[in-house]
Amino acid sequence: MGAQTESLAKFGQLYLQRGSWNSRQVLPAQWVEEATTFKIQQPAQDLEKQKLESDWHQGYCYQFWRCRHNAFRGDGAFGQYTIVMPEQEAVIAITSESPSMQGEMNLIWEHLLPAMQQGSVPANKQAAEELNHTLQSLALAPAKGNVSSSTASRVSGKPFVVESNTAGVQNIAFQFAPDTCKFTLRDASSSYDITCGLEKWVRGETTMPGTPPKLTKRVGINKSKVAASGTWKDDQTFEMTWRFIETPHHETVTCRFSGDEIKVEYLNSIAQLSPSRKEERPQLVGRISS
Repeated sequence: MGAQTESLAKFGQLYLQRGSWNSRQVLPAQWVEEATTFKIQQPAQDLEKQKLESDWHQGYCYQFWRCRHNAFRGDGAFGQYTIVMPEQEAVIAITSESPSMQGEMNLIWEHLLPAMQQGSVPANKQAAEELNHTLQSLALAPAKGNVSSSTASRVSGKPFVVESNTAGVQNIAFQFAPDTCKFTLRDASSSYDITCGLEKWVRGETTMPGTPPKLTKRVGINKSKVAASGTWKDDQTFEMTWRFIETPHHETVTCRFSGDEIKVEYLNSIAQLSPSRKEERPQLVGRISS
């Protein structure tokens, strides 16, 4: 599990305040200076051009990157940022999963930076209410197709025996209700489930093997908070989306039914963004238990 966005913001604020927190010097101010100033120049074919355009060519520090506009940042893969802007006395924290991290930073310099100004901003109740309304209404829409299928009633509650596979999965099952679907997977040691809303999000927790996606090799199984939804892409294809809400990552699980057979394919968001990181879980092939 990664750090929450609020934690990223607090971490950046600690460095903006040169190691001081609630009038207590948590880190030596000298260390903050040492850790965030230029140490190494990243090479480039046209370095002067890259210095004007790229936040990856402003110099590297101690686990921090220098940015344009005299800022510095800590960042993680695909866009977990805490950007510290000393001249503006500002911290920007972002939790994202993007193939264009530079593109995200370009938006900051294009839109947020010019809007920053010295001194206090006059109170604007209407603008504050509009902002609060916008923030409260932000949401990721679930995938849309169809909420029902003739296949659902035919397969609901019937276990599928899965062919031998490297993940050790033995059987899977679907329990469809009017507005939800409970997906259950069993191996030799335990049973795991996730409940999806049909074209709506249902929150829960799961210990499903292989979740949430990680950049490094996973050791053991952890309980993860998840928001899950499902939709019928066609009469025989049920697609689930599992969003792991304490991380930026998600899964797409595609279930294709054909008679008494099923094929289940996983695709995690890391593999979607980075072709060099393949989805390690095998396709599951099963048949309704007789």
